[in-house]
Amino acid sequence: MLEARDLHAKYRSQLRPYLEMLKPKKYELSDEQWMRFVRKTERHIVNVPDQYLIDPAKGDILKLSIHNLFTEFLHEMENIPNS
Repeated sequence: MLEARDLHAKYRSQLRPYLEMLKPKKYELSDEQWMRFVRKTERHIVNVPDQYLIDPAKGDILKLSIHNLFTEFLHEMENIPNS
């Protein structure tokens, strides 16, 4: 079984296209709407991981890995101003 940091790297590369698609919405939505949209996307990935990930882990490790990826993404996006 992969360790948490290995899963993080694996999922980051698999989810990169989806995270990239979230970025333009930051400029189209209010901050609150954008945050809801991002968290809704996160929940959807956790609820149906087979649609987004190849060979996803099961249970809490999946949830934690996805949550950490989205937290990292949001942290990266903090410094990008909303138009």
